[in-house]
Amino acid sequence: MSTSVLQLALVDPDPIFRLGLKTSLQAVSGLQVVADGPTSLSVLEQLPSSEQENAQPPVNLVILDWSAQENPPEPQWQALQQAYQPWESRYPQLGVLLLTGKADLETLAFAQVLGVRGYCRKGMAIADLIQAIRTCATGETYGFAILEPSPAAPLRGRMLARWRDRLHQSGIEQIESAIAELSGYLQNPALPVLERAVIAGRLRELAAARWVVNQLLAASPSPNNAPPIPPPPENTTAKRPPINPRSALVPAAESSLNPQSEMALEGSLNRLFAALEAQLQYSLKNLTDEPLEIDILREEKRRELLKIILQRLTETVRELQLGQVNVLSLSQKVDAILQDLWSASITDFFGKYYHIKIANTEYDLVPILLENIPRIQSEILKKIPLVLELFSYWLYETPLMIENVLYSYGTPEADKRAEILAQNLIIQVANAVIQPLLNRFADIVEIKQDFYDKQLLSTREIERFRNDLSWKYRQVELFGEPQNMFESQYVLLALDYRGIKKVKIYHPRRQELERLRGVRYAVTLLLEARDAIAPRIRAILSFLGSGVIYLLTQIVGRGIGLIGRGILQGLGSSIPESRFSRNSDSRK
Repeated sequence: MSTSVLQLALVDPDPIFRLGLKTSLQAVSGLQVVADGPTSLSVLEQLPSSEQENAQPPVNLVILDWSAQENPPEPQWQALQQAYQPWESRYPQLGVLLLTGKADLETLAFAQVLGVRGYCRKGMAIADLIQAIRTCATGETYGFAILEPSPAAPLRGRMLARWRDRLHQSGIEQIESAIAELSGYLQNPALPVLERAVIAGRLRELAAARWVVNQLLAASPSPNNAPPIPPPPENTTAKRPPINPRSALVPAAESSLNPQSEMALEGSLNRLFAALEAQLQYSLKNLTDEPLEIDILREEKRRELLKIILQRLTETVRELQLGQVNVLSLSQKVDAILQDLWSASITDFFGKYYHIKIANTEYDLVPILLENIPRIQSEILKKIPLVLELFSYWLYETPLMIENVLYSYGTPEADKRAEILAQNLIIQVANAVIQPLLNRFADIVEIKQDFYDKQLLSTREIERFRNDLSWKYRQVELFGEPQNMFESQYVLLALDYRGIKKVKIYHPRRQELERLRGVRYAVTLLLEARDAIAPRIRAILSFLGSGVIYLLTQIVGRGIGLIGRGILQGLGSSIPESRFSRNSDSRK
């Protein structure tokens, strides 16, 4: 590493700011940015690694920002710790300069104890930033003078913090009360569609207001939540123990989750799962033209089941994150993951010890339902589309293909597509939970009393519902799926404030189309023949229709017009003659 040129590593989640800063620093003599990226792990991958215990760092200074994403993990000091720890583990003597848009005093104090050499706010003059970089590169500190308040500042700070906490708590309580009241109104199945839409809009406004209050009046950390201050190092060259014991078990160079840090994953998943949970507060009425297994449940039971599956899905993603599962292993475990999600949801929804009585004999319900795993796997779980793409997007920042365009991780389009895929996954798993119940115990009195909608209690209605489901699966298997493959699309089930609706998304399905045989293949041939013949038949019918119109208007119509004109002329000439004859008779 050259001593005449300061070599820098730049970590910032904002690609536009990162590019501008890199360009500005590269234009300065004596500074060179040798690596940059959105996370610490991604930048470390760009640097040469060394197997020596105290290897010389390949750069002189790291410029670090961890808070540019929309919803960074709370509290701030934990997010800083996650971003700083990979550098401290590999190069404990390397200097770090914080360049961030916002940081509270507690976080800055924690950063100084960690060993961070400097702090600068974004927006400062480039000359001042260059001075801070050169200062920190020499081993000195920069920018921490703000941590030395005046003697009167602690008292004013505590009074302001208490007033802010009371105001924050009061505002949140009022908002939560209004949200609970409006959510209760939405439970009424007889609520008109227009009023339901208005209430849904008010709920979104209240959610936005709650977010604003949390951002502006965030509660000050209590002593119990203060960051644990690690002991100061004995010397700056000795390697300090890692702060996060779990991350120390997997070295940064061998981590399977290299494409994103744990902090970024947590923020993305929190936003997604919060949006999904908010959608479950609205109506869950089936708005499609096909029956769903969950239609037989009361709406509150439907909502309870979907929330259980969402919670289990959240736990599954966390376990995959902690397990450091690589991409290849994930693709091989998708079926097992869905099967575990289904079986855990059944156990949680019905209860591990829920039993029913048939002919004076009691049976445990859950073990009997779990015997249907092979059938459920083949009929429902394996047919849920784009599950591997969804988990890869969450865990590895894999871009999502939308309308034949790749959208990178974190973009609004990609997040919206991931939300729709997750909604479809949750609804289909819920259908899979209810299907074995309908196949084995559909007409048991205890089951009907505990779970069924009041309109589907009679044996006749239950059998009609089961027949409709059976016909739906046959129709989809023989006609619906071949047509969707031929049209390169998936039909997903998504949540709306009005209920559950169908959403069609484009996705190439050429390989599936080539594997079709028998009746399903014949359906695609008929569709192709219709596409080839229908335009020609329409053109012929249009030509014949134009000919008939010409014949009726130009020939027959004109002929009828001439006949009518002759009749009128004959009538007009006969009227004066009759008058003349009557006048001559009167003279006589």
